Amino acid sequence: PDAEAAMSLIFSLLALAGADLLWWINSGVIPGLLAFSAARDVPALRVPSLAIIGGNDWITPVALTRGYAARLKAPAKRLVEFPRAGHYVHLDEPAAFQRAIREMFVGRG
Repeated sequence: PDAEAAMSLIFSLLALAGADLLWWINSGVIPGLLAFSAARDVPALRVPSLAIIGGNDWITPVALTRGYAARLKAPAKRLVEFPRAGHYVHLDEPAAFQRAIREMFVGRG
């Protein structure tokens, strides 16, 4: 999304949460979020990477995560999608989430 749409979404989420919008703006958090691009700012890692995405994630688009995971340079990388989960995969599918982490970083299920 463009910056205006992203800003609108962020403000809407903060308003729903009862957040102090001026603090979020003046603290630099929102401008920092809007300026950040994982593809541009973190194109490579020196450690293994595990990307976990929920198929119903309305905050982080699945296509965005897939694209970044495909382009990321890392010694080992894995993308795990949970089709029924939303943004909080660890809450929606906790056992599968934990299994994905163990399989990637410990080597057992």
